Amino acid sequence: MRFHEDARRKFWGDIFATDQGDINIVRPKKGVFIGWHRHQHQDDRIFLVQGILRLRVFETDPADGREWILVDTDDRLPLWVGRKKWHGYTALTDDTIILQFNGPGKWSGEDEERKDPKEVPWIS
Repeated sequence: MRFHEDARRKFWGDIFATDQGDINIVRPKKGVFIGWHRHQHQDDRIFLVQGILRLRVFETDPADGREWILVDTDDRLPLWVGRKKWHGYTALTDDTIILQFNGPGKWSGEDEERKDPKEVPWIS
């Protein structure tokens, strides 16, 4: 298992051993932007366990992307973010917790590409 904590979040990575991908838990800090990144070979599946999350996804132009506000209601479903799609999020409450599955295969930094938020600002 991997653990990482910084000014943006607490992250527990690969908490269950499986060859199909990584199962992670993320606890972002309220109002702090996490993003922009995309994967060349992996998909992200995101399930909001608790709190409220604002998620944005786009292919090339953030203005043409989609945005979701995820709320921890009983009828929520996992959200799939396909490979090669830029995505980022911010927690809207202090108690936001995300369960995330990345796959197929284990995460490696070689699969991930990042954009500087100064280059592509988070649209309010």
